[in-house]
Amino acid sequence: MNRNKEYLNSYLLQSDTIRILNEMILKNPSQKNQYLKRIKICENKRYAIENSIEKMKDPRLRVILYEKYVCGRTLEEISLILNYSKRHIERLHIAALKLFEI
Repeated sequence: MNRNKEYLNSYLLQSDTIRILNEMILKNPSQKNQYLKRIKICENKRYAIENSIEKMKDPRLRVILYEKYVCGRTLEEISLILNYSKRHIERLHIAALKLFEI
């Protein structure tokens, strides 16, 4: 479960890395091709995470993982979106992490 959480958390890290690399292209245009290759790697990692989330059979669990790890929302915010108690979202989140397959 912990490994799954780390993997999912890497989505936002990839997004941050892409943003930084795009800034580096502006500062160092001569290195543009190297930065673009690294951006492509980050994008591929993000797509892999999105595809893994899409494979979740339970749509509620899919939404929870997407909102938490792709959108960066808190479990409390997700509880408001789905109209469930925060505690119920916490339980569903734990279940989603257990069922998630990389």
